[in-house]
Amino acid sequence: MFKKMLVANRGEIARRIIKTAKGMGITTVAVYSDADSDGLHVKEADEAIFLGEGALSNNYLNVNAIIDAMRYSKSDAIHPGYGFLSENHKFARAVNAAGFIFVGPSADTIELMGQKDSAKQIIKNSGISTVPGYSAKRQDLITLERAAKRIGYPLLIKATAGGGGRGMRLVRSAKEFRETLTRVRHEASSIFGKDAVVLESFLPNARHIEVQIFGDSFNNIVHLYERDCSVQRKYQKIVEEAPAAGVHQKVKQSLYDSALKIAELINYVGAGTVEFLLDKNNRFYFMEMNTRLQVEHPVTEAVTGLDIVEWQLRIAAGEQLPLRQHQIQCRGHSFEARIYAESPSNKFLPQTGVITHFVFPESSNLRVDAAIEEGMHVTRYYDGLLAKLITHADNRKNALKKLVSALEGSHIVGVLTNRTFLYWLLMQQTITNADTHTAWIDNLDCSASISLGKAMSIDYICAAFRVLNDRKNIKEKKANCSNDPFSPWHHQDGWRILGASPQVIALSPSKKDEPKTIEAIPHETGWKLFLNNRKFFVSGRVCDNEIKAQINDKAVSCWVIRSESSIDIIRGKRHCQLTLDTNYSFPSEEKEKDGNLVAPISGLVTEIFSAKNDIVQKGTPLLAIEAMKMEHTIPAPFTGKIKSISCVVGHNVEEGTSLMVLDVT
Repeated sequence: MFKKMLVANRGEIARRIIKTAKGMGITTVAVYSDADSDGLHVKEADEAIFLGEGALSNNYLNVNAIIDAMRYSKSDAIHPGYGFLSENHKFARAVNAAGFIFVGPSADTIELMGQKDSAKQIIKNSGISTVPGYSAKRQDLITLERAAKRIGYPLLIKATAGGGGRGMRLVRSAKEFRETLTRVRHEASSIFGKDAVVLESFLPNARHIEVQIFGDSFNNIVHLYERDCSVQRKYQKIVEEAPAAGVHQKVKQSLYDSALKIAELINYVGAGTVEFLLDKNNRFYFMEMNTRLQVEHPVTEAVTGLDIVEWQLRIAAGEQLPLRQHQIQCRGHSFEARIYAESPSNKFLPQTGVITHFVFPESSNLRVDAAIEEGMHVTRYYDGLLAKLITHADNRKNALKKLVSALEGSHIVGVLTNRTFLYWLLMQQTITNADTHTAWIDNLDCSASISLGKAMSIDYICAAFRVLNDRKNIKEKKANCSNDPFSPWHHQDGWRILGASPQVIALSPSKKDEPKTIEAIPHETGWKLFLNNRKFFVSGRVCDNEIKAQINDKAVSCWVIRSESSIDIIRGKRHCQLTLDTNYSFPSEEKEKDGNLVAPISGLVTEIFSAKNDIVQKGTPLLAIEAMKMEHTIPAPFTGKIKSISCVVGHNVEEGTSLMVLDVT
């Protein structure tokens, strides 16, 4: 076994790898950029090395810098984690050429399976079915359009070097083909450095089933059963489970056999995942093979009781597989839910911010893989994954129940997340019945989930109670520090000669909305609050952001977290945010003109498709912004004439920045 290992990654996966390596007595080396110099993976590693500032090309994607870090730290091996350079064959080859051990398959294998066109051809030649499509070398527009016509619509355009849901778009008709092809090629070129694509027939109602396999240098190959990753949003997995429910054992065995056959065919060494699409008639098709550790590997660990990272390290060190196939058992059921920094109410756009508060419940059979802490800045430079909640139970029903409970007991404040959306999603009968498919969410009316983020009267009352409690504490501190702590000027009962004067608290859903005013008068051991002509009697206590109160004789428990101008209220599955107007002045804000297009997210302007004075139709793409490894297109909200453009390709823009003004024609 090697003695020292550098982890060429960050966040939760770097922590995950470091934990296992330390448990095996391996000295760990972390790497970091200026954006995460105080990250938890840096603190938990034995050593840490700075890679570079700014763009990913200067640090986590900088092959030379990482190899220099290995030399400087005198590491023996390197674990790439997932993402970044984990499936870059040139990186793996450079690591080996420098005399170090790469934890993963050979560079030749990564190159072979990393290109969807060549991988599909090999699999097809072996007799395993692949998704019907086009994967030849000719990439000119006419050839691709002819292939698309032959395949039929709808179809998928995929970057040959893509992965993780990136570089993949659905085309529903021939008139969309050219524009979508341009977008995929641009995204593929900027992210993967290669704009070649493959075309695949879109299989409606198909399930995404993947098989975890392992191989060693002694020609031993095993599978660790399957995972169902069908719950996806825009081809990004958000909920995974193991094993797959409702799939006949004969079909599962055929999947295992096919995955093992592929691994044997390419002499696979290390951890790998063979992904299939399973249609409603139980026919399955090879989709791709990932030659790295998967984000969702914890569900497999939960049902097998094995440490996949430990197996990776042992195989990389030249050992044999720890177990043979008959020794590997699948017990119980496991779920994983991914919490992302994104806004469900705003087309799931990625979000940035500073985490001010977070809570994850502690429970048996609940695992939380995360790398967040208070004060951490969630930037646009990295993937928006904040945490993974993994549950395990004796059966699927109980595992799902535990996950729903875990989501209800979790919250993150400071950046918008998809937590409430995940809770709502897991409550759907389709999930309960294990009847999901890859397009299910995209065809689902998710508007009901947004209501979980809208403030109700009880939320306004809880927020006001927190503000009143804070004011009381401030006054008490002032009184205790004064020369006359018993002075009537320190009293908080609102007493006036002509009657009690109420305290007024102004709260609104956002800075653009007119605030609601709440009047508060002390009452017995609490307060009497007035909101929307309703009366609320409130008493209770606030302790470490948690409120336990009686509101009109009803017990209420919730989290209320304050920042400078906002208040987050979390009541189980619900999470809303209110803005506190400390000036008690309520001017009506003039609504932004419809034609003023602003940046929906902080990011890099990668393309401007039109020029000043152009006439554009409603829905025409006007600009593209890249953030968190994804490209977001901004369409024209109506047919009009471009009056002005206030951004430049290659410039970074902040969320809310004016980009272009469009006049109605």
